Amino acid sequence: MTAEPEDQMAVAAATRSRLRASHADRERVIDMLKAAFVHGRVTKDEFDARVGQAFASRTYAELAAVTADIPARQIADQPPSNPARAQGRPTMSHAAKARRCVVIALIMMTVATFAPVVPRSSYSRLSVLRL
Repeated sequence: MTAEPEDQMAVAAATRSRLRASHADRERVIDMLKAAFVHGRVTKDEFDARVGQAFASRTYAELAAVTADIPARQIADQPPSNPARAQGRPTMSHAAKARRCVVIALIMMTVATFAPVVPRSSYSRLSVLRL
């Protein structure tokens, strides 16, 4: 007598759930949690707690419990509403970055050019006061 395919799948799933999870498995779950956070499915506190649970999980069953209420397929298929916000910072073009660097360099050169010059004797008085 052979077992039904559904029974075999249930046994395989139960066996797999007791197997130890790898670092890569934990990272996949954390990536899923990040996506859920970006999509607004979990709060920041929930996200932090679940990431802690993911790092502490030893088996596939423990990892599955961390994301049991998050629809994995919908999160994978749906892009974030604002990709720049998902990264935590606004996007900036290379030209804008170059302009920012030029402005900072000009400000630094201006400050260095017009900074008041302190006579050497003032430095010697300061060093005496420190002793």
